[in-house]
Amino acid sequence: MRRLNAQALILIGAIIFVLYLAGVPLVMLLYGSIRSAPIGEPGATYTIQNYVKAYFDKEFYVLFLNSVYYAIGVCSLTFLIGTFLAWVSERTNTPLKKLFVVMALIPFIIPGILSTIAWILLLSPKIGLINLVIKGLLGLESAPFNVYSMWGMIWAESIHLYPLVFLLMSAAFRNMDTSLEEAALTAGSSTLATFGRITLPLMRPAMFSVMLIVFIRGIEAFEVPALIGVPAKISVFTGGALCDGDRQGLPSPGDRSRRLEIPYLRAFDSNLFSRRHHAGFRTALVVLHSLLWRAVVGVGRKDDVGQLQIHH
Repeated sequence: MRRLNAQALILIGAIIFVLYLAGVPLVMLLYGSIRSAPIGEPGATYTIQNYVKAYFDKEFYVLFLNSVYYAIGVCSLTFLIGTFLAWVSERTNTPLKKLFVVMALIPFIIPGILSTIAWILLLSPKIGLINLVIKGLLGLESAPFNVYSMWGMIWAESIHLYPLVFLLMSAAFRNMDTSLEEAALTAGSSTLATFGRITLPLMRPAMFSVMLIVFIRGIEAFEVPALIGVPAKISVFTGGALCDGDRQGLPSPGDRSRRLEIPYLRAFDSNLFSRRHHAGFRTALVVLHSLLWRAVVGVGRKDDVGQLQIHH
């Protein structure tokens, strides 16, 4: 009985701790979104005009479409790369398999900012090393690759995230009972039929879970949209929040995307949260805060609206 009580107390404590980290910032976010002035300023009234301005503005839908397109692209490419490498690692007799696994995890160890800068130095149309080499070898006048595009953003983010898919899918391949596939092949089933009737149903839960995680990581990604998307005028939710930071008296989006001297969360500090909840915000519901952010700060600058484009 004492053991059950101790377990219940630990569970209750963990729930309260998680609610504090995620719930308090969310409540403050919702509270700030229905005020006519930032939290702490006197004379503010409660209003829904922030939501009207945000969600009836065409820029919001541009950001939404770009964000979904970007997240789906990252999810698809990351899943293909990570799953293929996991299959090679777990289901083939690849030489130096242990070294292969370590090499596949290296991009996940490198910080996202450094990884993004590296791809800019490799695939930039003007200074990209790969583009310069190919142009010199083939005598091309224009660069064959352009990192400052939607697909450039997807590629840079996917190379950083595919080790996560590799780890999760490797575990799924490793824990799957291969005797079922062997029995199907022995019974005369073709490889394609075995994959459709045996392998795919067994892997489906892991596949959907991994794709959901990567999709959310694509929505919340900041480094690539800030360093590549903002200069290319391709805005997603995180890049749009960066551009809206000028309402807080921050430097221009181009300066921040190049120098990253102003942390992303500073744009939220002054009118969304008290500083004691700053750490808790980092773990709070990224997708929801991206949507509600526009209701808090308004619709952004007019010149930014004209720069945004939907990229297909």
